[in-house]
Amino acid sequence: MTHTNDDDRTDAGSVFIGGSVRGGAFSTGAGSDARTSAPASRNDVPPRPDRQVAPWPAPVGDHSAGSVVIGGDAEGLSIATGDNSTARTDVTPEDERFQELLEQIRLLRGQLPLLADTSEVTVVETELAEAELAITQSGIADQGLLRRLWERLSPGNTALGALASAVTLADMARRLLT
Repeated sequence: MTHTNDDDRTDAGSVFIGGSVRGGAFSTGAGSDARTSAPASRNDVPPRPDRQVAPWPAPVGDHSAGSVVIGGDAEGLSIATGDNSTARTDVTPEDERFQELLEQIRLLRGQLPLLADTSEVTVVETELAEAELAITQSGIADQGLLRRLWERLSPGNTALGALASAVTLADMARRLLT
């Protein structure tokens, strides 16, 4: 007899939270994916005293590998269990300029595969990936990273300068430097 229920698989994950959750990105099961975003300054927000919730008892039974049990409040978490499972919480920049920069970075990164695979494109992709990671983790990009983006993407400095999205991104980086 063949079972197709994920709960019967030894590598299936499970999550139990016996309280309340603020934030999230839960992902469990083969091939699953979950994403969420959080404001950059969430750590500056004091906990709300009215959110006190009595913890629930953990479920009884076998807690196999990959199981997650939280018996109280949970805030700003990402949980991934099971095969090919991903849970990701991105920081949402509070500064609109960095949110716009992040959107422009993602646009240009999406266009790069359309170009010939050159060392120049590879270097730019690396810089864009670093900038995207910095912004999604902290809500900002430091001055050095902004300067490198501006220098790499300015019209005349690179073949990518012919792309409107690269020119826009270079201009945004320049404005954030001043």
